[in-house]
Amino acid sequence: MYLSQTKRYREAAEQFEIAGATLGYEGRIGALENLGRTYLQLGDDSAASKAFLRALDGNRNSIIAHIELVDLLLDQQRVPQAQRLYDETLILVQGQGVSPRLLLQGIKLAAAQNNITTRQQLAQQLLSAYPLSDEAKQLKTWLNNPEAPWK
Repeated sequence: MYLSQTKRYREAAEQFEIAGATLGYEGRIGALENLGRTYLQLGDDSAASKAFLRALDGNRNSIIAHIELVDLLLDQQRVPQAQRLYDETLILVQGQGVSPRLLLQGIKLAAAQNNITTRQQLAQQLLSAYPLSDEAKQLKTWLNNPEAPWK
């Protein structure tokens, strides 16, 4: 983690790769999640996807891997796959409350599938529960220009 915190992402990726490849290591799944996040920082979405998929192979209940993969799949416009993972994520977080990021993912999925009712419900939920969040700001920007890509 130290290497990531000091923005030494290449070195961090090497260390997370070693830890993630060590079968029997208790922190293996966390290392793979961190590896995926590190690859995202490096702009390597393909390697990030592989790391998150490896994390899911080791622990199907990895919320971090689910959430990150939903975003990656949405970026690739693989909406059906993103929707399946999103639905799984909602089951995993049941009773824990829905984060602004999950709400925004739901909004993006609803928009991609032209589901106006769901999009509006989730948007209202996001804006009322988390009005100052980065996700609410992204939503407001998109609502002002729905033809623009999500940022």
